Amino acid sequence: MMLVLVFICLTICQVARGNGVSALAYSSLMVDKMTRMENKLADLENNLKETRVKMETMVQNVNGILDRRTGELDLIKAELATPVVAFHANTPDQTLSLNQIIDMQHVTLNEGGAYDSIHGIFTAPYSGVYFFATQICYSSANTFSYKIMVEENEVGHISQYNYNGFINCGSAHVVTAVKEKQRVWIKSYQTGQFNLNNNGTSFMGFLLQKTKGNVV
Repeated sequence: MMLVLVFICLTICQVARGNGVSALAYSSLMVDKMTRMENKLADLENNLKETRVKMETMVQNVNGILDRRTGELDLIKAELATPVVAFHANTPDQTLSLNQIIDMQHVTLNEGGAYDSIHGIFTAPYSGVYFFATQICYSSANTFSYKIMVEENEVGHISQYNYNGFINCGSAHVVTAVKEKQRVWIKSYQTGQFNLNNNGTSFMGFLLQKTKGNVV
């Protein structure tokens, strides 16, 4: 170590003599230059630390925003996820009169439990777009007309005429928007009485797409 110091001193002295300055003055210049370099390095290190802290804070903020947005999207997906709502029912022989609800009493499918076979009414558990279809078979020699109703609003209807009194079938289907808790049913609206036949007479429906809230 002593040899290294001696070597440095001799080197400084030689450089100083070559530049026409004293060794002490040259050493002072070198120390000042090294001090400035150390200060610059310290400043650079501080700047790097501040930059790293800022970047880490920025990453945390971005991750927080992404987490919140992901949570919001999950909530929206949960609200818009379409659950299984579907029903199918048919009816035994019965006689209908004007404005009577056609009650399909024999339920073969009722996913979601929204169809009431006692009253023949489907109550929408969710707001959304639904598909409904019905087929009516009857044996009266007369014109038979019926409607698909959403509350008191007609969304589909059909009229058919039976010429010979044998079993005649007609069908209707509709895609319509229904709000949560609105009711859907099939109603006759032709005067007279009609004998329905259970072979083929049916009412069915299912949810195509759930919509957010009660906005349809």
